[in-house]
Amino acid sequence: MPGTYKGHGMDDERKTTLVSIFPALAGRTAGYINLNDHAVQVPPVNGRSVFLDATLTDKFLAAAHARMNVDYSLGGYLEDRRDLWRGSYLDEQSAVHLGIDVNVPAGTGVSVAHAARVEKIVHDPDQNGGWGTAVIFKLEEPRGQAAYFVYGHLSSELAVKEGDLVRPGDVVGKIGQHHENGGWYEHLHVQAITADAWEKFGGDLRNFDGYAADPHAAEHPYFPDPMPLLVP
Repeated sequence: MPGTYKGHGMDDERKTTLVSIFPALAGRTAGYINLNDHAVQVPPVNGRSVFLDATLTDKFLAAAHARMNVDYSLGGYLEDRRDLWRGSYLDEQSAVHLGIDVNVPAGTGVSVAHAARVEKIVHDPDQNGGWGTAVIFKLEEPRGQAAYFVYGHLSSELAVKEGDLVRPGDVVGKIGQHHENGGWYEHLHVQAITADAWEKFGGDLRNFDGYAADPHAAEHPYFPDPMPLLVP
């Protein structure tokens, strides 16, 4: 495994890692990129970050991947993205990212790294920051504090239904295009959920977000670092 992905606080784009949830990308290298660091350098237009243009962000990432000599990239856990999403609904709260974004093209098939049951499927068509199609899984065996996890911004064409048991390597769906993923650039949002959070929020995806106010901690109490869910 070339290097280590450190998530929160990591700012070295030369760091690389491997994840195991994309069968078509098996063995290929991912780099880390903090899009907010780039957004800081580009003035907003009419109060809106230019990265809110999903097509522009897709092109920016493709060029960044070529420059970094990687096949895809990861956006980190607990990143502060207030500049990246300036002018969006996130202006109303601190835009601290509660998951990991895996930046891969629309149509890329995605599987799971650990056995899990499909607990719930949600279709959120809101084009102003919605989840698109999201699948919530319950792990057969918790990984640390994570008992559940969500894949967000998928295509509506899924390969699973609620109640299905999926095992490592089983394709569950594919990355969604802008019009079906909530209006975002093309990527997979992976967010870990504790059992306590599942109970607190009533198992309803509408009751929590992929972003929150700064938790002032190394790990969020309800949404722990999801990196263990991306590797065997």
